Amino acid sequence: MKKSILLLVYLLVTCDVNLLLGQDSDIPTSPRLSSSGYMSDYARQIYNKAKSGDANSQSELAFFLYNGIDANINYHDVLYWAKKAADHKNPCGAFYIGHCYNFGLYVRKNTSIAKQWYNKAYEWANARKNSTDKYVLGMLYNYGWGVYMDKEVAFRWFNKSADEGNAKGQYRMGIAYYLGEGTEKNYEKAEHYFLKAADKNHFLSAYYLGLIFSKGGYGVKKDLRTASGYFEVAAKHNYAKAQAEMGYNYIHGYGVEQDYDKAIKWYRRAAEQENSRAQYNLAICYRDGTGVPKNNAQMVYWYERAVKNGDASAMNNLALCYWNGWGVKTNKAKAVELWREAVNKGNKKAQENLSKRGYTW
Repeated sequence: MKKSILLLVYLLVTCDVNLLLGQDSDIPTSPRLSSSGYMSDYARQIYNKAKSGDANSQSELAFFLYNGIDANINYHDVLYWAKKAADHKNPCGAFYIGHCYNFGLYVRKNTSIAKQWYNKAYEWANARKNSTDKYVLGMLYNYGWGVYMDKEVAFRWFNKSADEGNAKGQYRMGIAYYLGEGTEKNYEKAEHYFLKAADKNHFLSAYYLGLIFSKGGYGVKKDLRTASGYFEVAAKHNYAKAQAEMGYNYIHGYGVEQDYDKAIKWYRRAAEQENSRAQYNLAICYRDGTGVPKNNAQMVYWYERAVKNGDASAMNNLALCYWNGWGVKTNKAKAVELWREAVNKGNKKAQENLSKRGYTW
């Protein structure tokens, strides 16, 4: 009994992460991505620093791999590098491990383990409170991960982080003003913070600058050419959502000269990264012969990829293929199944297609 008490005291004093949170057998012990894998020059620099044991670079690499910035999304390696960072009590490392458990990314979803890691992120960030730690605290309060949700408290932490010149804090201030979270919606202020973050190589900010100028309003004038310029910056840094936007803009000539070849190039790059919007639009291109020869087999292939990623419009269109035998063998039962799945996701066209054929949903 005495030995057990002494062991417990030892654990509490030393705060050994592995012992307190379990042996983390789910977390990879080696990375899949080597220096020969896809990475931009900037990401490669971070990778080399991460390999040498720098905890901040390890958590930054986890950020790249989680978001698909300057490297392809790779949740296996997110966990690996986040754990490496967490071994140094890096709050961002603990935060990303919590994320993977919270959303079931590579590991089995486990909200209890996620909460433990979020709690560690909070504890370590609250103890140091440097500019990145304040960003982490803002994230935890913004979404209620490990703490109560409070958008206004989150906003204050993001503001403190941004005031200290932290790119992630500035990005989140941009998001706060873009969405009106914890403050009023104001695109002009959002632009201000996104620009500050983008100047520090935070390329997600460039994507949101593109969204701001493509929509306009809230203090910013709509400007499709400027929007496309920002989308292209993020797209060149491998961000799939921005690549999908560039494909769409080149198809329609929004802010750029219409160019089907470039549209297909960007759609394909995003689609290969499992962006469902790009996969759906690429299927449409094969259906209509836009920028590529008409090809029903390729049309069905990309619809199926988009369906696997939960795209309701692709479900509706793939159902039409099964109903009519376009690129696949006719299978009306499969068509009805897909339409009903699309209806459950709120797709009105699927509802109309079922009604038209005498089916309920």
